[in-house]
Amino acid sequence: MSSPCPVCGITGSGVRSRSTNFSSRTVFASREIVGFRSVESFLKQGRVQNPDLVKLMHLFDVMVANQDRNLGNLVGESSKNPRNANVRLVAIDFEKAEAFRGNYPLTTVPTIIPSRLRPSGILGGILQDDKTMGPHFEAIEKIEAGHVATAFATLEAAIGHQIDWKESSVPLVAQRARNIRNLFAEVWR
Repeated sequence: MSSPCPVCGITGSGVRSRSTNFSSRTVFASREIVGFRSVESFLKQGRVQNPDLVKLMHLFDVMVANQDRNLGNLVGESSKNPRNANVRLVAIDFEKAEAFRGNYPLTTVPTIIPSRLRPSGILGGILQDDKTMGPHFEAIEKIEAGHVATAFATLEAAIGHQIDWKESSVPLVAQRARNIRNLFAEVWR
């Protein structure tokens, strides 16, 4: 079941956990994908229910400095309706997001060459041909440190563990959100 992301508030970008460990709360990357499929042919044929996810995912990747976006970490969830031949895109694998990698993101993230944040393969081609981010920029720019801190607190409550390095990540992510248009332009320069 889709729900608003606890950070940006974009409907459909959060997920509700089906696990009893998470008490059905919205927690980033907490839902098992049922009937997932490779998405390359679906993207090429325009057979996706939520094509804007590619743009949102890319903006999120730029915001959190994720250098590992490729077709292998985007999956399609099959429709429960057998007559629907489309898939719903789901972004996975954010473990290389430098803004969330330990105690020193304030020093490591600025050293990343912006073009390294471009997705590879067909995803890069889609974004290179269509860089109209419009309202997506505005949604990301509204993210403040309090929103990021709340997302961390939600995650900490769900996993029952304190994330020690969040104090370094929270201001960095909020600053990158405010500057998303410039960061995006640098990535595609």
